[in-house]
Amino acid sequence: AMAEAIAYFAGLDPAAGPDLGYPVLDTEWPVQSYNTKPLPDEITTRLLERFAEVAAGGLKDRFAYADRLADRWRSDPSGVRKELATWDHFWERDLRIATEAGDRDAALAAANALKAIATCRDNLTANVIARAATELMVLSFPRRTLAEARTEEAVHA
Repeated sequence: AMAEAIAYFAGLDPAAGPDLGYPVLDTEWPVQSYNTKPLPDEITTRLLERFAEVAAGGLKDRFAYADRLADRWRSDPSGVRKELATWDHFWERDLRIATEAGDRDAALAAANALKAIATCRDNLTANVIARAATELMVLSFPRRTLAEARTEEAVHA
């Protein structure tokens, strides 16, 4: 029941397919499925560490990250799509952890972050101003501390 509620609040459509680039509702979790090659594990690990820093950071850090991502969109849209898919992984992990712990607020915050990533992806594809799309995404992310991120990684490693 919680997975369905989270999917509803996050705007996840179980009928949308991976070819459209939209989230797909699995039997238990809203899980991202895309037609892109995954990043190598080493790069993914470094990105996840950087994402934890961005999620724990203040507005200055978030805007700086969003600006860099928007600048890269112009020269490397494929790389940015892969980075957005890794952001999906980052917040899906939080969603699983929060759901397992019965923390509805954290689960909804993670689901909203997933929705913000999907919106950013849609906006970039629709040629919305890249900086506005990426800034809106990172400002929609819940704030986490690095200690929270490291504790969760240690518990679920």
